[in-house]
Amino acid sequence: MSKRYLGIYTSTALAVLALLASSLVAQQPRNRPASPAAPVNNLKIKYKTNMGGQASESTTMIRGTRERSEMKLGAGMEIINITQCDLKRTVQLSDTAKKYVVTPMDAGGSDGARPSSPAAPGSPSTSSRGGVVTYTTTSIDTGERRDMFGFKARHVKTTTTIQSSPDACSPMNQKIERDGWYIDFSYGLQCEINREQMMGGQYAAGGCRDRFQFKQVGTGRDGYPLIETTTMYGPDGQVMYTATKEVVELSREALDPALFDVPAGYTETTNTQELYMPAMEPGVE
Repeated sequence: MSKRYLGIYTSTALAVLALLASSLVAQQPRNRPASPAAPVNNLKIKYKTNMGGQASESTTMIRGTRERSEMKLGAGMEIINITQCDLKRTVQLSDTAKKYVVTPMDAGGSDGARPSSPAAPGSPSTSSRGGVVTYTTTSIDTGERRDMFGFKARHVKTTTTIQSSPDACSPMNQKIERDGWYIDFSYGLQCEINREQMMGGQYAAGGCRDRFQFKQVGTGRDGYPLIETTTMYGPDGQVMYTATKEVVELSREALDPALFDVPAGYTETTNTQELYMPAMEPGVE
């Protein structure tokens, strides 16, 4: 396996941490005997994704305050991440290497704030402010409905255009179309994971920083996607990529607690690359 693919695996593993779920806690009436503990919340969602003809599978499982995410890639490779809210940590492991890496959730500081540092040449305080990047989203509900996994799914088409002003640090001119079937369904583990802001948190060369504004057009309402096709277009209108993601399983059946812990016999390492090195063919650079 080449180093090029290794980079894809590690970056994708971080993305897998985007899926989370919450447990439900029953309230106990006052001045009454305590009721039995609420049953552990279980959830399993399995997806199939096709991007540019390349298929992959991913599964998200939640049990109480823990989540396990699995992504199957080509050549028998699999990325496994476990979020343990009760221990305030995330674990990335490899069944092939029988190794794992632990990342504390408070690695960036207990209050989630990034450490400050003196302004340096080229920092935002001494450089250009940048321009404006505008996201305009238009949503249309087609009125079509479909029964899926016990939910009434609605068919919604959404178009998002991204355009920047001439003085923007990072000029952008793109369009993203999403066509999917959505339901009212949400979940999330109640634990905090420190992470950088997706937009506006980084500066371009010279300290230039753009501002972002968002506009919403139409009354179409999406939600949780059961089937969704995303197409991105470049500045010239040409298709950059098309990806389809589909939920093929959604269940509440009881899950084995062992799935949400490090298996016995696995060795801890601080080097993520060691999780995939055994799968690399000898002599391949």
